[in-house]
Amino acid sequence: AHDVRAVADEDSFLLGDGLLVAPVLEAGATTRRVYLPDNRLGWYGFHDGEWHPGGSAVEVEAPLGRLPVFAPAGSGVPLADSLAADAEQDRWRGVRIYAAPGEVVTETTIYDDDGVTLGWNALDGRETVVRVATDEKTILVTARCQGRYRPAYEAIDVEIASDVDPERVVSVG
Repeated sequence: AHDVRAVADEDSFLLGDGLLVAPVLEAGATTRRVYLPDNRLGWYGFHDGEWHPGGSAVEVEAPLGRLPVFAPAGSGVPLADSLAADAEQDRWRGVRIYAAPGEVVTETTIYDDDGVTLGWNALDGRETVVRVATDEKTILVTARCQGRYRPAYEAIDVEIASDVDPERVVSVG
């Protein structure tokens, strides 16, 4: 749906496919009021994992050095512990899942390659698709990989947003 109020909000913006970034523009401010665009699943605070309904305004903590960022429910955000230029030093990968309420299936794709050659043109990279299926009782996380590239990390750590009951999480593969 088209959210007129979100369009009128000139100081927040989307980063990539869905992270909502709300910079603090007022000198000395340590909180920030943010309008979260209307969507059917809501939003999670990136830092605290707190769920908020779409189409609402929230007051959030914004201490110096912590930018208010929100992820849409149903999304997954790939994580790395460094931006190593040498792919052999890139030994950890994670994905933070912002599980959607209700019965929803979502997918997040993590792409890796050696970062140097043009192998991605010849499909020499690797795509890992993380699928999350939720219902009222369970969050089922599965993954499938394709491609020839083998990264230095051996597994992808799955982290679930903190507002989710950990007893609901089932991870397979």
